[in-house]
Amino acid sequence: MLLEFKNVTKIFGNIEALKNISFCIEEGELVFITGPSGAGKTTILKLLIRQIKPSSGEIIFDGKNLNKLKSRDIPRLRQNIGIVFQDFKLLTEKTIRENCNIALAISGIRNSEWAARTERVFEMVGLGDRADLFPSQLSGGELQRAALARALVVNPKIIFADEPTGNLDWDTAGEVMKVLQKIHEEGKTVIVTTHHKKIIKEFAGRVLVLKKGELVEDIKP
Repeated sequence: MLLEFKNVTKIFGNIEALKNISFCIEEGELVFITGPSGAGKTTILKLLIRQIKPSSGEIIFDGKNLNKLKSRDIPRLRQNIGIVFQDFKLLTEKTIRENCNIALAISGIRNSEWAARTERVFEMVGLGDRADLFPSQLSGGELQRAALARALVVNPKIIFADEPTGNLDWDTAGEVMKVLQKIHEEGKTVIVTTHHKKIIKEFAGRVLVLKKGELVEDIKP
C-alpha cells in the first residue's frame, strides 16, 4: 500500500473541506480525483505534502504516518511526491534544463547523475530539442510537459498532477495526458485531479469522485 487516507476530515473555520474520507492507492495505479470546484481535490494534495494536517483521521504514505512526521522530515517527504501544477510554477529566468537541475540539487542528487537523469526525462516527455529554451519560448502544452520533466527527474514515488490540463485546449490536453499515461505504464503511481470528463473517459484509470468534501464514488477501471 503506497497511500492510505483513513477517516480523514479537514475543517477550515466553519467549512468542512473533507468529511471522513477513506481510500487506499496501490503502487503503480493511475487514479483520477474528480468533482466540482470546492469538492476537496486540492485539499487532498495539501494534506499529502503536509502543507496542512487533518482535523481528524490518519494519512499513511510509504509506510509513514504523516500526522506524526517531524518538521525536519517534511522536505524528504516532498522529494518523494512529484507535483505538477496547473500554472506550471517553472522559474521563468531559467531554462527547462536548469529548472530540472535545481530540483536535482535541492534533492541532494550528485552532479554526476544530472545529465543522464535530465536526458531520460526529456526523452520521456518529448522535449529533447526544447530543453535549453526558457519557459517564455514554449507553448502551453510544452510548459506542462516541462513541469512534468521537473517533477520526474528526482524519481519520486508518486506523481500528483493538480488540474494539469485546466488551461489547455483538448488536443494539447490529450498530449499531456498521453505523457502521464506513458509514465504510469512505466510503473509510476500517477494521481490526476480534474473536472474534465472527456479525459477521464478517454484515459482508463480508477476514479475517485468527491462532492462537497465527501467521497461519493470509487470507480475501478
